Amino acid sequence: MSRSLGRERVYQILFSEDFLIKDNQMKWQDTLNNFRKEDWEVSAEDLEYITTICNGVFSKYTEIVEIINKNLKGYTLSKLYKTDRTALLIAVYELKWTDTPQKVIINEAVELSKKYGTDKSPAFVNGVLSGILREINE
Repeated sequence: MSRSLGRERVYQILFSEDFLIKDNQMKWQDTLNNFRKEDWEVSAEDLEYITTICNGVFSKYTEIVEIINKNLKGYTLSKLYKTDRTALLIAVYELKWTDTPQKVIINEAVELSKKYGTDKSPAFVNGVLSGILREINE
């Protein structure tokens, strides 16, 4: 499985549940187990990547939301389309806490937005992430 497909699996897992309910911390792991049973052809390395990103987004959720909200003009994360919100959560986690190249992360978030979001989602996600990237690189 490519890293892009792994990232898409993370997106699908986080999107498939009500990620904002913080008192059900391990729900995404049940979702991951269900997806594996549906023949995702996930290797041990893929599973480690998917688990790491899901765990990371959850463990850094409050910080990620603060970063995103600072870069939204007239919105809050909770008011965004769930498709855009999910792409931003994953991208901000990766930008801030992984060594994946920044251009790759932003490109992947935009591609997920093209696939799952509205016509305006790619430009919106790209714009928000560009602002966040400037902040992270300062």
